[in-house]
Amino acid sequence: MSVILTSIIQTNAVLGEGPIWDVASAKLWWVDIYGKKVYRYDPSTDKKQEWTVPADPGTVVPRGDEGAILALRSGLATLDAHGILTHLNVTHEHGPDFSFNDGKCDARGRLWVGTQDDTPNTFRAHLYCWDGVTLRREFEGVGLSNGIGWSRDGATMYYIDSLTQRLDACDFDIKHGALSNRRPAVHFPKEIGIPDGLAVDSEGMIWVGMWGGSRVQRCDPNTGRLLEHITLPASQVTACAFGGPDLKDLYITSAAFEIDLKKEPLAGHVFHCRPGVAGLASNRSA
Repeated sequence: MSVILTSIIQTNAVLGEGPIWDVASAKLWWVDIYGKKVYRYDPSTDKKQEWTVPADPGTVVPRGDEGAILALRSGLATLDAHGILTHLNVTHEHGPDFSFNDGKCDARGRLWVGTQDDTPNTFRAHLYCWDGVTLRREFEGVGLSNGIGWSRDGATMYYIDSLTQRLDACDFDIKHGALSNRRPAVHFPKEIGIPDGLAVDSEGMIWVGMWGGSRVQRCDPNTGRLLEHITLPASQVTACAFGGPDLKDLYITSAAFEIDLKKEPLAGHVFHCRPGVAGLASNRSA
């Protein structure tokens, strides 16, 4: 796919992840997990804010107070507009060898967030839902919980367990926050990378960051077909998010984890392009 790709945030993030566009503030949030950083970027002023947090931030989701909710390594926390971090009494059940990873909020503001195991290929992680009161286990036997998103009508949730090389679809009950009928939707061949974070566009197609594949892959969850892709000058592509005033800007995060920067000087940067289609607005945390 031929697009004009620019590097807008020139930082060699160790593990840049979880980009999310906050429509209300018109700002982009993302994290550097291993760098223990949370970022917010205002494209209208080209200004970036950053906060250092005490543990690996697996994901960030904006809140209504110009702050955000964070899934740190072992527990949830809030970050307010002044950068004050408040730990919540919400932790996963695994212990110190696991960490929270990617997460997103549904239309009711419930946080869906998964975990990963420091020991690879064990399939002992989970996917959780937090409704502000209870952290409920939804899936067990997860390898590496990653991308989460919803269809335009909210009736389908999309989910990636990276170790399965697959995007799954689930029927979603918004009233009760319940999943059912989980089924494979798209299989990704290993030669194009490992599927990581995702974004849904207004045509119902899914864009997936492909770790090790130097690309963002667009795919059709209804047919399982791989469509066009965007090639990046960084191999460890992690996730993407639609943003901008018309939601036609695609922001892409990447990582410089164990990368030779002489060979990949742009690894870890945040990239931007306009692929010709709008995305869906992300949900804030309630």
